[in-house]
Amino acid sequence: MKYAFLFLAFLNTLHLSAQQPFAKMVVGIETGWDLLQYDEGPKPRIIPNVHVEYPFGNISLGFGLGYKGFEETQYDFFAGGQRSGFIGEKKTRFYVLENRSIRPAYFSIPLRMSYRLLPCKCIYLYGGVSFDFLHPQTRAVDLGQTLVQNRPDKVQTSPDFFKDNYRTYEIGVGFKLHTSDYFRLVARPSYVWTENPELSGPNVIRSLRMTFGMQYAFVRYGGKR
Repeated sequence: MKYAFLFLAFLNTLHLSAQQPFAKMVVGIETGWDLLQYDEGPKPRIIPNVHVEYPFGNISLGFGLGYKGFEETQYDFFAGGQRSGFIGEKKTRFYVLENRSIRPAYFSIPLRMSYRLLPCKCIYLYGGVSFDFLHPQTRAVDLGQTLVQNRPDKVQTSPDFFKDNYRTYEIGVGFKLHTSDYFRLVARPSYVWTENPELSGPNVIRSLRMTFGMQYAFVRYGGKR
């Protein structure tokens, strides 16, 4: 279904006439989500962001502010705690696992560049990097403790499960779906490499992301576009 939509969007752009750049400065809102994720790891929910973009001929440079939230994650860590107890009448040493839950969220600062193709400037190549910082109010919740008999050597020893910051790299193709005097609608499928926000697991998580956006000509050229 998504491939049919992208094909229709491409056909639509071929009917647009040649145009000047949309505006001197563009502000917009976008929403993206991962359609496919190729590696094990946390998957963000819907990713909203606001951005500012400056066109220079066929090239546009932009930056923004976004928000990435993840589903709740439960995990254990071993801080070296031990406790004595009994199994029947036999005295036994137990190791203490701390149980925690966390629902992480990150502020995202994306930097990006676009290069417009064709005289209509309706298709563009896109590349960018975003710097993601853990929300300062993200806190792990204690769920209690679990006692185990065998030393948990394969359990992490840090109470932190997510990184304080990480980076995401993205390349894709954008389509201008509709343009009016002040507004335009865009769609952008992209391939994404994300540094794993978890302290354990694969180093990189790859995904296919779809983004839709609405942009407003904040500072315009003279005349109607």
